[in-house]
Amino acid sequence: MARNIVEDVTIVDPELDRMVRNTPSIGTCCPFFRLYTIGVKGDHSISQNHRLSGYYNHEYRIRNNSPGGRYPPVPGLPTGVFQDQYTPSRMVRLSLNSTISPTVLNRLAAGYNRFRNSNESVYVDQGWAEKVGVKNTAPTHFPRMNFGGTEWQGGTIFQIGSSSAGEGFNGSWIAQDDLTLIKGAHTFRIGYEYRKYFLNTRSKNGSGNFNFRPIQTHLPGFSTQTGHAFASFLLGAVYSAGRGVTTLYSGHRHPSHGFYFMDDWKVTPKLTLNLGLRWEIILPFYEVTNRMSQADLSVPNPGAEGRLGAIVFGDRFQETYYGLLGPRFGFAYQVSDRMVVRGGYGLTNMPQIRNDWGFRRIHPRLQREHSD
Repeated sequence: MARNIVEDVTIVDPELDRMVRNTPSIGTCCPFFRLYTIGVKGDHSISQNHRLSGYYNHEYRIRNNSPGGRYPPVPGLPTGVFQDQYTPSRMVRLSLNSTISPTVLNRLAAGYNRFRNSNESVYVDQGWAEKVGVKNTAPTHFPRMNFGGTEWQGGTIFQIGSSSAGEGFNGSWIAQDDLTLIKGAHTFRIGYEYRKYFLNTRSKNGSGNFNFRPIQTHLPGFSTQTGHAFASFLLGAVYSAGRGVTTLYSGHRHPSHGFYFMDDWKVTPKLTLNLGLRWEIILPFYEVTNRMSQADLSVPNPGAEGRLGAIVFGDRFQETYYGLLGPRFGFAYQVSDRMVVRGGYGLTNMPQIRNDWGFRRIHPRLQREHSD
């Protein structure tokens, strides 16, 4: 494998005249960047009391990125680490504003957001593992080589190949109905909001990640003085190796309901108070084909002579907590014709989502503390 890589594929030659850290790098992430945005907006008056509005936004973001800021000429060699990242996004908004009476207004709205993140090696899906002699693995990416050890033992040698492959999609659906009632000094808002977040992943099988250390080529008793990680690579003496295997694509969903009431109370011509309450019902997130699993200590395990404790599959493993109440308070006070002082307080509850949708199982009585 090492001979095939060095002789047939070649490795980027050092650009700086020194033994270590001889490949220039830059501090910024992505100097090659293209961004295109398309937006279309339309308004239509159905009648004197009803108006329809719509908006569509489509953004294309294309860039080359490189782990560690190494930037040889694009696209570089297969042994390089250049990656193509394509992250288009779509956003749709539609609303119907209705004037029911001079003091009663209603707004019905819906929205859709979708973000794609495809960040793959420039040389993905070209069968490079087979070409350099790595058998019985996926043809996804160039086999990645990592080097470790002290600086003089090859620890600063940058990795060979990029193992980035696959893409993910995340976004949300949103629907809302908002009713406004004006009565004297009070402006009441009563509404309901439904949200469903989604995350779909399309991971690819790995072609192999290989780690090399100086320990395979050092003299006994001189582990920090002798040996070199690249020498271990040339001899094929692997310190450790592994590869990722994708058994399925996953699709997670996380719905929630929100009910709210707000009163904008004009107490005096100079003082306005904002008083409100929001009730969130955050449902457990689930996988669309019930492929989530967890250890259940109450289920007999047939593989362990019926002892309690087995892996079970299902769609939801959390309980819904119905006590997520979020108060809202705000004020606006006109000190003078040219100065207004504003302030506010609110308690917000959010679904348990983050970039990778990681979470931990939480007892329902602790759900509020975690969500807050």
